[in-house]
Amino acid sequence: MARLYLSAVVGDGTPARLPGGNPYRPRIADLPHTAFQVIELPSLSNGAPKKMWALVFVEAVDFSVIDADPNVVALSDLEVLDTLVTNAIRNRVNNVLGRLGVVTVAVTGETVRDLVNRLLEELGASARV
Repeated sequence: MARLYLSAVVGDGTPARLPGGNPYRPRIADLPHTAFQVIELPSLSNGAPKKMWALVFVEAVDFSVIDADPNVVALSDLEVLDTLVTNAIRNRVNNVLGRLGVVTVAVTGETVRDLVNRLLEELGASARV
């Protein structure tokens, strides 16, 4: 099964090939998963991310460890992008974005797809789901 997550970006940019390497990556990369794909993580000319959060598709057998992490938010199972955003999802998204210094996204009466597209727009991505 695959889910879509909002994930904090962690790391200090030290390349992984160097001792003590700590490259920029979504927090989800450090959690148990089968596979993940970052939708959009634009970077500055020095390689640092423009935003300290990313949208990530994640495949896993068990999402419980990922869901328990305070620096990620499950937006939806991929099969249900057209469901309405619940208050719980809206509050978690705004809490994580607030901790990352991002102005909260006003989310009311929208589908998960609408929310994801607004987050992609905030990232400066041209892609939409």
